[in-house]
Amino acid sequence: EEGQVVATNIGSIIPTMTAAEWRTKNPMLVKGQLVHESDTLAFKVGNGVDRYNDLLYSGLIPSSA
Repeated sequence: EEGQVVATNIGSIIPTMTAAEWRTKNPMLVKGQLVHESDTLAFKVGNGVDRYNDLLYSGLIPSSA
Protein backbone atom coordinates (compact mmCIF):
# COMPACT_ATOMS: atom_id res chain seq x y z
CA GLU A 1 0.00 0.00 0.00
CA GLU A 2 1.12 3.52 -0.69
CA GLY A 3 2.94 5.15 2.19
CA GLN A 4 3.43 1.87 4.04
CA VAL A 5 6.95 1.30 5.35
CA VAL A 6 8.16 -2.29 5.57
CA ALA A 7 11.34 -3.24 7.41
CA THR A 8 13.58 -5.29 5.15
CA ASN A 9 16.61 -5.81 7.38
CA ILE A 10 15.07 -7.26 10.55
CA GLY A 11 16.44 -10.79 10.26
CA SER A 12 13.93 -13.41 11.35
CA ILE A 13 10.18 -13.04 11.40
CA ILE A 14 8.50 -14.77 14.35
CA PRO A 15 5.59 -17.03 13.39
CA THR A 16 2.40 -15.58 14.86
CA MET A 17 -1.08 -17.08 15.33
CA THR A 18 -3.76 -16.94 18.01
CA ALA A 19 -3.42 -19.27 21.01
CA ALA A 20 -6.33 -21.37 19.70
CA GLU A 21 -4.69 -21.72 16.29
CA TRP A 22 -1.41 -22.86 17.87
CA ARG A 23 -3.21 -25.35 20.12
CA THR A 24 -5.15 -26.77 17.16
CA LYS A 25 -2.06 -27.16 14.96
CA ASN A 26 0.11 -28.33 17.89
CA PRO A 27 3.33 -28.35 15.81
CA MET A 28 6.71 -29.73 16.81
CA LEU A 29 8.98 -26.70 17.20
CA VAL A 30 12.66 -27.10 16.44
CA LYS A 31 15.12 -26.32 19.22
CA GLY A 32 15.29 -22.54 19.65
CA GLN A 33 12.32 -21.77 17.41
CA LEU A 34 10.31 -18.88 18.84
CA VAL A 35 6.56 -18.55 18.21
CA HIS A 36 4.09 -15.87 19.30
CA GLU A 37 0.42 -15.88 20.30
CA SER A 38 -1.11 -12.76 18.80
CA ASP A 39 -4.08 -12.61 21.18
CA THR A 40 -2.25 -13.33 24.47
CA LEU A 41 1.12 -11.77 23.49
CA ALA A 42 2.81 -14.86 24.98
CA PHE A 43 5.79 -16.71 23.50
CA LYS A 44 6.97 -20.30 23.45
CA VAL A 45 10.39 -21.63 22.47
CA GLY A 46 10.82 -25.04 20.90
CA ASN A 47 13.08 -27.68 22.38
CA GLY A 48 13.08 -30.06 19.42
CA VAL A 49 11.29 -32.75 21.44
CA ASP A 50 7.90 -31.53 22.69
CA ARG A 51 4.91 -30.36 20.67
CA TYR A 52 3.49 -26.87 21.16
CA ASN A 53 0.82 -27.89 23.68
CA ASP A 54 3.45 -29.51 25.93
CA LEU A 55 5.85 -26.54 25.97
CA LEU A 56 5.85 -24.01 28.80
CA TYR A 57 5.48 -20.32 28.07
CA SER A 58 8.75 -18.43 27.92
CA GLY A 59 9.55 -15.05 29.38
CA LEU A 60 6.95 -12.64 30.71
CA ILE A 61 3.27 -13.32 30.25
CA PRO A 62 1.20 -10.12 30.22
CA SER A 63 -1.40 -9.82 32.95
CA SER A 64 -5.02 -9.01 32.19
CA ALA A 65 -4.91 -5.95 34.48
